[in-house]
Amino acid sequence: MCSMRGDLYSSFTRFPLFTLNVGDFYPSFARFPLFTLNEGDLYPSFTRFLLFALNVGHLYPSFARFPLFALNEGHLYPSFDLFPLFTLNEGDLYPSFARFPLFTLNEGDLYPSFARFPLFSINEGDLYPSFARFPLFVLNEGGFIPFFCSFSAFCAQ
Repeated sequence: MCSMRGDLYSSFTRFPLFTLNVGDFYPSFARFPLFTLNEGDLYPSFTRFLLFALNVGHLYPSFARFPLFALNEGHLYPSFDLFPLFTLNEGDLYPSFARFPLFTLNEGDLYPSFARFPLFSINEGDLYPSFARFPLFVLNEGGFIPFFCSFSAFCAQ
């Protein structure tokens, strides 16, 4: 997967991690330990994974160790409670998505309404084609985060 050029995950149905089910994105996370579901909340088990380690109740305080998620002056959202979009509730990330229109829930599946939002717009069935407008998710050669292969967190060395 990491040797591929061009679009990364340009057609999610080809990749088991991002499988589509009945037209909704990520409804099958329960099959993947990294994105396990627990009592209807997404990512409640992040504490088991180094990349998404929790520290003093906040998610991603260790991102400075990972170049993909590093910001110029330290960490990427080291204190999520400062950002209403990523509020924590009883230790789980994103359990309150229903309160935020960007991440609205529909019939129990996450992100089914992406087409309504320019940041996560869908174009010809592919997710995130407009990320080139956003520096955090830069595109190269028309693909979504094609630099993943440069980071050991996402590719075997």
